Amino acid sequence: MRVGRPSRRVRTLLMTLGVLAVLGMAFTMFAGFWTDWLWYRSVNYSSVFTTTLWTKIGLFFVFGLLMALAVGFNIWLAHRLRPPLSAMSMEQQNLDRYRMSIAPYKKWLLLGITALVGLIAGASASGQWRTWLMWVNGVPFGQKDPQFKLDVAFYAFDLPWYRFLLGFGFAAAILSVIAAALTHYLYGGLRVTSPGARATAAATGHLSVLIGVFVALKAVAYWLDRYGLAVKSSDFRATDNWTGLRYVDANAYLPAKTILFCIAVICALLFFATLWRRTWQLPVIGFGLMVLSAILIGGLYPAIVQKFQVQPNEQAKEAPYVEKNLEATRQAYGIDGTQVTDYSGTRKTEDKSQLRDDVDSTASIRIMDPNIVSPTFQQLQQIRNYYAFPNNLDVDRYTKDGKDQDTVIGLREINLAGIPKKNWINNHFRYTHGFGVVAAEGTSADAQGRPNFTESDLPSEGDLGTYEQRIYYGEKTETYSIVGGPQKEIDYSDDNGEKTTSYKGDSGVNLSNSMNRAAYAVAFGEPQILYSGAIGDGSRILYNRTPKERVEAVAPWLTIDGDAYPAVVDGRIQWIVDAYTTTNGYPYSSRTTLGDTTADSLTATNDSRAVVAQQNQVNYIRNSVKATVDAYTGQVKLFQWDTKDPVLKTWMKAFPDTVEPKSEISKSLMDHLRYPQDLFKVQRELLTRYHVKDATTFLSGSEVWQVPDDPTNRSGSAVPPYYLSMRMPDQKAQAFSLTTTFTPNGRDNLSAFMAVDAEAGTSDYGKIRILKLPTNTTVNGPKQVQSQFNSQEDIAESIRLLRGGDSEVEYGNLLTVPLDGGLLYVEPVYVRGGGLKYPLLRKVLVTYGGETAFENTLDEALNKIFGADDPAPEPPDTGDTPPPTSENPSVQAALEDAQKAFDEGQEALKKNDWEAYGRAQKDLEDALQRAEDAQAEASRAGGAGGGESKPGDKPSGSPSGSPSPKPSS
Repeated sequence: MRVGRPSRRVRTLLMTLGVLAVLGMAFTMFAGFWTDWLWYRSVNYSSVFTTTLWTKIGLFFVFGLLMALAVGFNIWLAHRLRPPLSAMSMEQQNLDRYRMSIAPYKKWLLLGITALVGLIAGASASGQWRTWLMWVNGVPFGQKDPQFKLDVAFYAFDLPWYRFLLGFGFAAAILSVIAAALTHYLYGGLRVTSPGARATAAATGHLSVLIGVFVALKAVAYWLDRYGLAVKSSDFRATDNWTGLRYVDANAYLPAKTILFCIAVICALLFFATLWRRTWQLPVIGFGLMVLSAILIGGLYPAIVQKFQVQPNEQAKEAPYVEKNLEATRQAYGIDGTQVTDYSGTRKTEDKSQLRDDVDSTASIRIMDPNIVSPTFQQLQQIRNYYAFPNNLDVDRYTKDGKDQDTVIGLREINLAGIPKKNWINNHFRYTHGFGVVAAEGTSADAQGRPNFTESDLPSEGDLGTYEQRIYYGEKTETYSIVGGPQKEIDYSDDNGEKTTSYKGDSGVNLSNSMNRAAYAVAFGEPQILYSGAIGDGSRILYNRTPKERVEAVAPWLTIDGDAYPAVVDGRIQWIVDAYTTTNGYPYSSRTTLGDTTADSLTATNDSRAVVAQQNQVNYIRNSVKATVDAYTGQVKLFQWDTKDPVLKTWMKAFPDTVEPKSEISKSLMDHLRYPQDLFKVQRELLTRYHVKDATTFLSGSEVWQVPDDPTNRSGSAVPPYYLSMRMPDQKAQAFSLTTTFTPNGRDNLSAFMAVDAEAGTSDYGKIRILKLPTNTTVNGPKQVQSQFNSQEDIAESIRLLRGGDSEVEYGNLLTVPLDGGLLYVEPVYVRGGGLKYPLLRKVLVTYGGETAFENTLDEALNKIFGADDPAPEPPDTGDTPPPTSENPSVQAALEDAQKAFDEGQEALKKNDWEAYGRAQKDLEDALQRAEDAQAEASRAGGAGGGESKPGDKPSGSPSGSPSPKPSS
């Protein structure tokens, strides 16, 4: 059946649909570009967008055009050099049909092929925008590599760009050879089965030159490979990613590369000579010689040197090169100033009771684990279901009564999963922000094991004073919100109902413009943005709202620490984000994989704490930038922190006026800056091997350490580092520190304790101290301490009782504190279950010098360990004591009720009936309050016979025993 030609109407319809499809695709691409530009302009970092964009465009067009010209020119030249008449063999007759079929489209085919290769090459080159900017803006390091005496900047900034150019050249040469050979074959310049010569003289000369270019590029590659040896990684003595020259590199590979360079140059000249000789004989011989030399000189000879010169006396041969690697690696990771001190691991003082007071001066032991108590914050301070706290809270320092206090802090952020009714308006217009900071003392708990809140309730009140409490930017704000328009937002709820507000900040992108609305409707796939009546004058769209996401966007050249943390600074909530500059080209410095070295038991269960790396493998890192993100306005500020880092200086040249000088950091902000966790984790991993400074010990492998697995859970991942205010043996006062432990490789006993001064603004900030334990004695490591806790019969029985019913025991952070030559371990124990769905502190485990205590509070546990008694109660002041309460029936009755409630609470505690325990505690508080009121009444009735009761005084004759566990300190 013959199909007729489509009607004019159908053709018009198809053409219209095609045009609309093209316009739709074009507008979709434009919408992405336009919304990006609007966002960067809204955060005042438009220069980052334009610099990156123009760099990508420039690289795209330059290298796309070069590739297109290279391939297109060689196709044109091969066509031009075709023989005038082709012998009509069977082969040529078959080819002639193809020549005839493409003859009318030769120009279009040439343009299509060159455009395709140009687009691919341009797209690939645009991805090298970082490499280009680092090369063109590179700043000298002021340090030279020990082999070639070149500045480190050559390897970090220059060599990557030269390698890209070389790779581009190889690609252009190979594509040109393929395109020219196919063209010559199609038009008879090359023959496979036809009689006579296999190639015309013109084809021979053309292809010889192209192959000569390829071989010349190979010569350049051999020359650059010489310098590449300084940044080459290899496995050496069970050390992954060892970097730098070894004996075989310096004495075999290096001269081999030089010889191969010379051979490749000669071989390239032989190929070029075919322009005059018109024969392949010499070039082919030269090329074969180059391949044979590469096998013998570049492969076999180094293997012989390694086998017969290095292996019989490896330590002596490799020692000079190991020393270079040790020095470079320690410098590149900032661990060259590490102070390693021998530490006995056993106490010096014979009378351990004298150490009880030393504990308080040595460390402010944190028993509130920020990685455990988030559900407790959630249960007690969530207030409304549409608020939530992060899974892992943060530790910071705040001043209280003139003293620094380690504080567990979290923000009450918006939780869209908990809003009463989900719809587009509620999700994006009404429930837009969180509200308030919740903070608690890190070193204490209340009588029921709950946090002692220093900032709580809604709106938040407490020690932090007055500040902007609305949180539009946070770790859980992962969707967009439209604010500031006619639609009111839910602010917070109290006993008087819901309060509403409208956003007053100037962040976000204005949606009053119809074009902006259309662009965001397309970019976000939300057509409602285009026509919704909830959007009007003043409406602004907020997106890219997580702190790490914002910093990464405005500084795409930085690696972002996995843990952004909040702080109240100058009346505003600021997210503080640590950022790093890195390179993979530091000569002789061993590489590390950031994703692996920064992983621990926390990142295993919380992906949001993972490092955001621009390059995963690095061999140089600096915490060069401290960034802040305002939780209300979203304003991002980048502050220069490492003023000597040449990588940061390079990026500051590429993106001027994006990073503010260090002097702009205010005193109030400086008080909350700290040493970053991910840098510390990278450094501790390197220090498992690079704590030694001499090549002999390094090569022997006798002092290789490892970071132990977290003994408090079954993740099988490394123990995370812990923030703790403590004093190392050589320090005079406590300092906010980041700590970790090491064990010998393959064993569980302790080999070292490491701490870094994390308190920014102090002279010792960033100083790493390691206490190295003797290898001839055994000191328990974290896993052994945890096993010791679990194996003691009385402790195991107590744990079993705590686990009764459906209760669950959770172990908190196992903290290690150096004390009088020994090591004090402290671990809070939480219980979750019964009628409570959140963990409460129930016990504290303490061990020191082989003795272990498992008590209700930290004070009780320390007193038991060090043989100190609880302080005796002060005797009553007989001068103005009220009449004995036993003579007052009301007081006596209330105390009897209190005793009854206390007994019921203790009975419930033994049965792990937390709901009954909670009721008993409430009854106890009510009874004590009645007794206090009755005593005050009796005092007033007694006139001159008794003193006046003061608010907060407790009546005498209180119930026997403590009504609830003593507050931990």
